[in-house]
Amino acid sequence: MKRLLTLLTLLVAFILFLIFTNPAYAEGSKNLTPSFGTGDGTTNNNFIGYLCHSQEASITGNFLSPNATADERLYIYVKEGETLYMGLRRIDPVTNNELQHQDLTIVIRENDGTLVTSFTLDDDDAVTDTDGDSQGYPFTTPQTGVIESYAEVLAGPSAIVGVSGYDALSWTNSSLGDQNFYIEFIQFDGGSTTASDDIDVESWYDLWDFSVYDGTEEKPGRMHSKIWGFTAGSYTNQFSDDFSLYATMPSVIAGSDAGYYVKNLNYAGLEAYTTLLYANSTGADLGSTTDLNGDGTIDFQDARRTQTGNIGAQEYDIFINNPDIELYPTTTLPDVSISNANFYCNSSGTGGEGIIYFESNQSGIISLIIDLDGTPGYQAGTEDVIIEQLIDASSGFASSSVRWDGYDGTGAIVPAYTDLNISGRFTAAPVHSPLYDPEINSLGINMVDTRPNTSFDLVYWDDLSQTGVGSSPTSELDGSNSNQHTWTTGNALLVNTWSFGYYQINTENVSFDFVCDIDGDGIDEQDDLDNDNDGVADSEEGDYYNDTDGDGIPDYL
Repeated sequence: MKRLLTLLTLLVAFILFLIFTNPAYAEGSKNLTPSFGTGDGTTNNNFIGYLCHSQEASITGNFLSPNATADERLYIYVKEGETLYMGLRRIDPVTNNELQHQDLTIVIRENDGTLVTSFTLDDDDAVTDTDGDSQGYPFTTPQTGVIESYAEVLAGPSAIVGVSGYDALSWTNSSLGDQNFYIEFIQFDGGSTTASDDIDVESWYDLWDFSVYDGTEEKPGRMHSKIWGFTAGSYTNQFSDDFSLYATMPSVIAGSDAGYYVKNLNYAGLEAYTTLLYANSTGADLGSTTDLNGDGTIDFQDARRTQTGNIGAQEYDIFINNPDIELYPTTTLPDVSISNANFYCNSSGTGGEGIIYFESNQSGIISLIIDLDGTPGYQAGTEDVIIEQLIDASSGFASSSVRWDGYDGTGAIVPAYTDLNISGRFTAAPVHSPLYDPEINSLGINMVDTRPNTSFDLVYWDDLSQTGVGSSPTSELDGSNSNQHTWTTGNALLVNTWSFGYYQINTENVSFDFVCDIDGDGIDEQDDLDNDNDGVADSEEGDYYNDTDGDGIPDYL
């Protein structure tokens, strides 16, 4: 008997080893919520974060809807000869338990909208609410296309892995060429592929999988959308510790497509009843924001701030896995040069100024940053200075400069010979993750490089336009890889966090050394008509600040 128990124990251990140590053949919930949990979802966990669509108040937009626009659809790239395997488990939307669900039809369409095929999952009408009314949120089991356990979704399609997997729906692209196909969910008893039949009822799925295979070889990184709807299932639950997605930012270098920057967006710990996840290059839509920083111009510095209104725009494709490198190749890196700081007397002869010169074959943001308050890094509202502007290399190459007027962040003149920590910074491929109505995030949003690895994994935020958000610090424009963007009150706000695919910086510790009689003729700059003493008046030599040779020093010097 003892020997039999020992053999049974070894057999169980071996089965568990196969399930949890072999490669997990699936693409979906197993990546985001890989563990079954019945405990408290309000703390660290690996099971909270359910796929969600048709949310009340349209928080999830048209995600998975038959009425979705091209920028709202869920796409899966399938090459000719490859097979798509699919499975779902629909669960009770507990905060809306009076809803009546119906059968679910999964519709597959070509990129141009042509119907390819469809599969209908029967709902279980025997499930009722407290009043005895049918809810039908679960699917009947057993049924092809219904995932019945976490173990099944972790294992993958049974057609690939055997009895440990789930009984998957499948479709093989036999003759439609290599392309992106998109998925629609239509809820209608008896099944339908007609958009107008959809009852559009809020639905949650804790287990889901859409995996592509070439024979028995999995092809991860094929499923993507510009918007994703998810729910934590309550206002106090936290997204799983494994809840992270991948954003792709197209890269243009020297005027030509150069591949993609890929960034991992980590939402672990986010407390959002329901949220729409997306990523873009600005934060809020530039055409919908206002002059939030009060500089008289509406630009990227306003759009990136946390603000009121659901005014973000979907732009970048977001993947469950690292995108297939064959389809989304890693970008080459730009050529960027950043000069040291040059200091000189200002035009009135009352103090100094500074300039840093940049050259790049990729568009981006160029910045001049001066640390003056004694605390490392840039702190808003202190003596520190940050000046940012765009550089446009869409023609293939760009050169530009950033000038500092010699004043600190409080408006005081910086005296000559002050010790400065001054940096010139170039950043490209911005990726913003604006979240609308995200409630609370005590763990913070983080963004890290997937490929290429160049940016030091810095994250940025600017919550200065909204009081009571609870972020600390309120603004992080220098970039941090030690603090993440946390907040305590995101209700009805568009809370934004951003990073970059590429980052390059040149930092110096120098003395603010300038002379207001550069030619040594005994005449101060403001009174000297020929500041370089070359016999040609400054007025004839052109703009006082002109730098025709691009060396970062005004021509008159």
